[in-house]
Amino acid sequence: MAKEIMTVQDVVEEFGIPEPAVYKIFKDKDLAVQQYTKPMFVLRSKLLEYFETRHDYLNNN
Repeated sequence: MAKEIMTVQDVVEEFGIPEPAVYKIFKDKDLAVQQYTKPMFVLRSKLLEYFETRHDYLNNN
């Protein structure tokens, strides 16, 4: 069963997104990330909702 709470490392491992890009995603105000915790985390459901919308800034590395 997939984890509902995902850290940066979880996203890197599961989706194959480079770590710097995941940090960019986690800093986006449109994604509900728990930034006051260490490590930061996001709910899988919120991350998947976020991925449904195109985010051009991710392609501008």
